[in-house]
Amino acid sequence: MKKLLPLFFYVLTFSFSNISTASHMMGGDMSYQCLGKGKYKITAKIYRDCRGIAFSGPSFGCFAGTNGGNGCGSSALSISRTGIKDVTPRCSTASSPCSPQNTYGTGEGIEEHTYEVTVDFNTSPLSGYLNKSTCCEVTFYIGQCCRNGAITTGPSGNDFFTTCMINICNIKKTTNKCNTSPTLSNAPIGFLCCNQAYYFNNGAIDTVDYDSFSYSLTWGINSLPNNSVSYSSPFTARYFMTPYCIPPTSITCTPNPKTNPPRGLFFDTSSGDIILTPTKCDEVAIAVIQITEWRKDSATSNYLMIGRTRRDMQLIVKDDCGYNKAPTLLGPFNWKVCEGETLKFKVESDDETFTPYQKIPDTTNLKWNKGIPGAKFTLANKNDWPEKRKAWAYFEWTPSVGMASDIAYSFTVTVTDDHCPKPSQAIRGFKVKVNPRAFSTRKYTNLKCGKFAMAATVGASFKGAPQFKWSVRDSLGKTEIFYSTKKSDTMTFYRGGKYIVVHTVNNSDNCPTIYRDTVIIPDPPQVVMANADTFACFGTTMKLNATVLYGKAPFKYYWTRITKDTGAKAPWKSETFISGDTLQSLSIPNINRDSTVRIRITDGDGCIFYDTATIYKKPLPVVGIGPDQRICTYEIATFDAQNADTVKYKWSTGDTTRVFKTNLKGTYWVQVMEKKWKCVKYDTAIVFVNDTVVALAGKDQVICNQQSTDIVATHRPILQTGNYTWKDITGSKTLGSNSKYTIKPSNTNSPGGAAQFFYYELLTKVTQSGHECQDYDTMQVKVNTLPFVKWDPKPLKAQCFVYGDIEVNGFFNRGKDKNTRMWAFENKTPNNVNTKPATSGIARNYIDSLTVGRHLFKTTYLNNNQLQNGASFQAKIYASYTDTNGCVNVDSVIQRINGNPLVDIRDSSFCQDLGSIKMDQITVRPKVKIGIKVDWTVMKNGTPGGVDPAKILSNDNPFGTPDWVFRFGDPTEDFYQGDYKFQLCVEDQLTGCLTCDSVNIKIISEPTVKVTSPNPVCVNWDTMELYDFIKVNGYQARDNDGSKYEIVEYNYNRLDPKVTSTKLIKGHRFLPSFGTGTWLIRYGNAATGCLKQDSFYIYVNDTPNAVLLGPTTICASGAPLDLKTRINTTDTKPANATGVWTGTSAGVVVTGTSTFKPFTQGTNLNTEGPHSFRFTYTDNNGCSDTEVYTVFVRNQPTINITTPKPASACEGSPFAIQSTSKYCDAKVQWTLQKHADGSFSDGSFASGNTSENILYVHGPVDKIQKGAFLKVTTTPITGDVCPPVSDSIEIILHQYPDLSVLSDQKGCIPLNTTWTVSDNRGIPANQMAYRWDFGNGDTSILQNPSDVKYPLQGKYNVRVIATNTFGNCKDTSAAIVEAYPIPVASFNTDPTKTTVALPKFRMLNSSSINSSVFAANLRYSWDFGDPSKLDDTSSLKNAFYSYGKDTATYTITLIVKSDKGCADTATKKVYIGPDIIVFIPDAFTPDNAGPNKNNTFAPVAMNYRNATMMIFNRWGEKLYETNDLTKGWDGRANGADCQDGVYMYTLKLYSLDDKMYEYNGSISLLR
Repeated sequence: MKKLLPLFFYVLTFSFSNISTASHMMGGDMSYQCLGKGKYKITAKIYRDCRGIAFSGPSFGCFAGTNGGNGCGSSALSISRTGIKDVTPRCSTASSPCSPQNTYGTGEGIEEHTYEVTVDFNTSPLSGYLNKSTCCEVTFYIGQCCRNGAITTGPSGNDFFTTCMINICNIKKTTNKCNTSPTLSNAPIGFLCCNQAYYFNNGAIDTVDYDSFSYSLTWGINSLPNNSVSYSSPFTARYFMTPYCIPPTSITCTPNPKTNPPRGLFFDTSSGDIILTPTKCDEVAIAVIQITEWRKDSATSNYLMIGRTRRDMQLIVKDDCGYNKAPTLLGPFNWKVCEGETLKFKVESDDETFTPYQKIPDTTNLKWNKGIPGAKFTLANKNDWPEKRKAWAYFEWTPSVGMASDIAYSFTVTVTDDHCPKPSQAIRGFKVKVNPRAFSTRKYTNLKCGKFAMAATVGASFKGAPQFKWSVRDSLGKTEIFYSTKKSDTMTFYRGGKYIVVHTVNNSDNCPTIYRDTVIIPDPPQVVMANADTFACFGTTMKLNATVLYGKAPFKYYWTRITKDTGAKAPWKSETFISGDTLQSLSIPNINRDSTVRIRITDGDGCIFYDTATIYKKPLPVVGIGPDQRICTYEIATFDAQNADTVKYKWSTGDTTRVFKTNLKGTYWVQVMEKKWKCVKYDTAIVFVNDTVVALAGKDQVICNQQSTDIVATHRPILQTGNYTWKDITGSKTLGSNSKYTIKPSNTNSPGGAAQFFYYELLTKVTQSGHECQDYDTMQVKVNTLPFVKWDPKPLKAQCFVYGDIEVNGFFNRGKDKNTRMWAFENKTPNNVNTKPATSGIARNYIDSLTVGRHLFKTTYLNNNQLQNGASFQAKIYASYTDTNGCVNVDSVIQRINGNPLVDIRDSSFCQDLGSIKMDQITVRPKVKIGIKVDWTVMKNGTPGGVDPAKILSNDNPFGTPDWVFRFGDPTEDFYQGDYKFQLCVEDQLTGCLTCDSVNIKIISEPTVKVTSPNPVCVNWDTMELYDFIKVNGYQARDNDGSKYEIVEYNYNRLDPKVTSTKLIKGHRFLPSFGTGTWLIRYGNAATGCLKQDSFYIYVNDTPNAVLLGPTTICASGAPLDLKTRINTTDTKPANATGVWTGTSAGVVVTGTSTFKPFTQGTNLNTEGPHSFRFTYTDNNGCSDTEVYTVFVRNQPTINITTPKPASACEGSPFAIQSTSKYCDAKVQWTLQKHADGSFSDGSFASGNTSENILYVHGPVDKIQKGAFLKVTTTPITGDVCPPVSDSIEIILHQYPDLSVLSDQKGCIPLNTTWTVSDNRGIPANQMAYRWDFGNGDTSILQNPSDVKYPLQGKYNVRVIATNTFGNCKDTSAAIVEAYPIPVASFNTDPTKTTVALPKFRMLNSSSINSSVFAANLRYSWDFGDPSKLDDTSSLKNAFYSYGKDTATYTITLIVKSDKGCADTATKKVYIGPDIIVFIPDAFTPDNAGPNKNNTFAPVAMNYRNATMMIFNRWGEKLYETNDLTKGWDGRANGADCQDGVYMYTLKLYSLDDKMYEYNGSISLLR
């Protein structure tokens, strides 16, 4: 019979087998950390079975040699234990089984013991290993006896050692002369569920040196230096336990981790993953993983082994995991990324149901070991999980440049389900290979003649052959103007400026780098004249200026005058040099005739450029506007410029009408433009404006009733004499001509009534320079009534002390208003009491205004103890209210406070045998009962159930001094027991003030106990709760109710040692495994002070023993298995017990029957793998033994050809056939059938017919027969119990089309094309299908499509695919389309407008063409729209042109055409206006008054480029300066108003030809 042991929980539940007291070692590992300067910190972790003996000092030391040996000797060293930790897998609520620590036989648990020491290679014995080629491998070890006795694979009881090694010779050959071993981030103890997939990874990480790892399975060490433990056959270090294999008799079958369940024992030497399906349910094994570190030799770049660490771990297989399948992680598990780029992928988990017991799969949880520093592992929000249960996360990492490595980085992910009470987990390793990025060095060179060179170089460590791309783009980086794939190249530019060069370099790992460089390219050399043709009015001076662009100094200038033959458009007749004019500019004074001038310029490179200018003389007009005028600010001055036949008027204010009106003082001029030649002449007049008269009656006023106020008259300007007249508008009377009057208007309304208004008017007159001006002003006086206030009632109601603070604002009609203020003082009478006097010398205020509208009378300032025996307190409360007009009114009221009686009663407990008590026994006060009313009552719910409150409390002296009595029955009436609650109320019969208090009284008695005897139990049953068999006072016994249990007898013997050695769990739980037999339990309870005892027996029966035969294997398509045949009837005892089979697997249920039929739900269901069933053997006592039996099911292999049948193929082409097989090896067998004479290949044209997907090359017989028949059959695996299966397919052969050749097409965008194609094989048209791809995103299925448009420029590859639809046989024909770009014509002029003094324009050509595909050249054609000339055209890119000296608007047209014949047109208008005009006023009034406000001094000017105006006082101090004439001066300086007076101004104007005009004068500031 099996013994059932207590359960501990880790991720999976497990139990320990019985072991000897010495076999306490369960595994361990070692690591080291480089501290620098030859020092290392060594850390060892070893694991102890808590039932075994305590760890004494383990052996620790080092040895050196080669190949793991100790040829250089060994030395014992000391090491210190730094920590002990209980790592027993268990529920969070369970207590530690290893307490006290490191003590023999404490319980079934695991302790982790950590030892640490720092070693120094500069001291002995380690210094003796240095600089010796035979002592390179320095190994540290730790060991102790003995391994766990529960191990079933051989090493049980062997000595235990684990090691770590540092190769001190190889480390010296690397760049980093130190090394830190990897950290193992996942727990070393593994627990496996029998017949369920197991995925594990130790999680080795190196975040210090980032060295590379390799993994291997190695043997456990029994003795030094590296002697192996003993393994039982067939186990080895590589095959350390029993995995799922077919046939199940082998443990070394070929691993396949992708099957479900995984087959064989899989170990990944690059990641350390261990994957298997354990099938031996009581197996305990050891697995030893060796991790080897590698680092590059700094001289040769070859990888060197620099160290080794190992982890020795114990694996325990359990068969009590319940109806649960372990969760899984979904791949892929290998990734690549370029350094500097971001890798982001999804890590997903899944959990499969264990049908039919598990209806809903478990919810999974993810975590990672942070194996890659800097990476992010972000768990998804649960709301985003599939089915709200499958956890997933994003892994995201951006390896920085320099982190590329030939060895992949790695991390592990752990997935855990939430199955209860025994969750499961899986751990997988993920690898990320970081590839190097391609880098290059760029060099750019500006060459002569508009050439630009670019070149790239790469470093010696570049990966593979470099690939280059160059793309030169405009300053926005959008339009491409040059493209190349050479290492170096040269381009020609036609326009200078800022350009973006996009350079791409790529390597064999496809990790490109894209550089974006900004380069400045100079304009190609060109020199032009700055001015175009113009005209000049009679008597003026014309200045011509030549501008050189992009040329090379020095420059030579040569001016000439040109004479033409008769006629406006006649050719040149002669050219005469203007003597002495070899400078850049030329001035022609006193224009009195027409002239044509030409400039020739030679630059330093010998380039010669020309331009001409024609000057035309024009006559002047006649004009006059009349005399000067004087006005008030509200009056208007009118001027008439006459000359109605003139073309245009321009006043100094900007007005363009013939008649001009103004109310602003100043000097005004008018410019009149002559109609024919547009020459101008001026006339001037002055407008004098009297100072603005402003009557100031003062601001409006608000007063309360019965107040008086003054009204005072003032005016502006203050320096002028004013005459006043005051009028009372409300009273309809004139007050007089004084400047000041005192008035007292009266409001006739009652308090709280409406306000009344009174109005007064002021008339002011001022005469200045004989011209009178006047102004009116009005002011208002508002008279408000006093507010209405009242207390109600008067006096206020008297209150008792316990009433608390009194909120009094509700009794005052304005009490809640924020403008109400309240205060209260004691209103003294002989019986007043004030126990809290105010501060010395200051009366106490009894009002506390907490918030706006809330005022409390503070009774808390009083003492209730002093308000006794008729004493009271009285105060007078005052309230003032200020309305929104600031008017105030006050009222007062009396408030009285009376005291409350004092009460003091005490809680008490009494035994029931007393029968009754007097309530005065628990009353401290009141003791004297004169003048008061005393009343006791039973409170609601204040009695135990069944007690009538009306019968327990009575006043035995109702007509005298009260005598209250509480009666609670005799001891036999136990229903009186319990808690009572009473209330005492005392009332002052004079004031009516009442005080109440409550008291608790408890009546207690002896408890009652009832025992229910338990039924007999089995020794392997769960813990019994003894509370279930006891009731105390009718209730189930429970914690903290006074219950006590003890064992007093075993097998009717009170002296048996088990009576004293056996302890109840937590004092009230009995474990049947304490032993079979009869146990007497005694119970006692003294919770109420009286002890009550009773006892009962527990009968524990033994269990039967069931024995099963070894596991077997069946095919899913074979005969069912009768599980009864798997019982060992000889060894199963007793023979007369009853056996029942139960279990489920892959939807197949065995309950109450012994027949297992895995094929009942179809052979397509995946039932392969081990299936466990539970055999329960029950005897007559109801005790059972349960065993688990494993049946290995082999799925019936299947093969299906997935290529559609019959298949159509094309003559002469290999034909791909796809098939899918399941539950068999990857290889299958293809054979030829009916009239088939072709051959097979595996897809790469290598001969072979064993792949699922093959290529069939038909033979001549197939071609004649127009087809063939093929067959595929599954290949049985070794020891297979299932038969092979087959599938077949027919292939039908068809012809290929033969298409005609397409013609290339070209033209300007948008390009419209038409296409035609034909088949030369004569295949019927109804079998043909066409598919056109025009390269522009458009497609067609017509044979001859038309109207195919190309709106965008570029080279397009056109392709048509013709298909014989009876066999999907295709032919292709192709052509090229060149759609040429249309240039974009664009230009600006400098300037956009000018004057007749400088009628020349420079053209700034910004035309462009998007010629990323074609090297386009542009030609330019200018038409300047000058009707006076025949030669108003140019073909230069940036042209210049001079118009005649007339005001006009011209239209300039630019046509841009590419060398492919594509053109575009742009036009702009230019404006030629008159020369500079200035108007400057002589006074201003910054008072913001008058119909047209004259608030600033703002000169007006026209046709100027820049301006500067400065204002000075009479001492020459600068007060104001501006470059914006529209702002003007507002009469202020340094933040203050300037006084009335005269100020100086200086105005400098710069004309469009940069000539400076200066104006100086004075300005009057009037206020």
